Amino acid sequence: MDNWSAYLTDNWSAYLTYNWSAYLTYNWSAKLMDNWSASNVQLVSITNVQLVSIPNVQLVSISNRQLVSITNRQLVSITNVQLVSIPNVQLVSITNGQLVSISNGQLVSIPNDNWSAYLMYNWSAYLKDNWSAYLKDNWSAYLMYNWSAYLKDNWSAYLTDNWSAYLKDNWSAYLTDNWSAYLTYNWSAYLMYN
Repeated sequence: MDNWSAYLTDNWSAYLTYNWSAYLTYNWSAKLMDNWSASNVQLVSITNVQLVSIPNVQLVSISNRQLVSITNRQLVSITNVQLVSIPNVQLVSITNGQLVSISNGQLVSIPNDNWSAYLMYNWSAYLKDNWSAYLKDNWSAYLMYNWSAYLKDNWSAYLTDNWSAYLKDNWSAYLTDNWSAYLTYNWSAYLMYN
């Protein structure tokens, strides 16, 4: 786990600080305005202690002290037009074709006719003005001072003793063909060389 903790400390905080905020500011608002109804629109969440990846290859997350997209031993995947919400932040979630707004734990339905207007005038402005600043000011510091120490002191033993057996016995059967191929050919190389 020396490489992984070093990666989080040296690279991930910088990535969030310089790349993720810019991505949300310049790309995500435009993506919502132009392509929010497309089948490949995916949004991943940063909730509490969650770290998530950019879409297209699905998720690689550290969520509630769980590693590699496992929440309650189930694969966390975002497909079709599902947007994962971020609690306590006014975020839009599309589930089963219905658009809802989550605000302070309450769900508010938004009629079909108002979807594009809501996303265009409210959501893009919120991301540009608030979210990028939040990530830059809070997340990089949190990751640098908390996660690296936690992973270095706790995760190495946990992964060595528990995860290897779990992944070997359960993970391959649970994953789809694309996921198993991705994990087999991409993640092993990524962990080995990075």
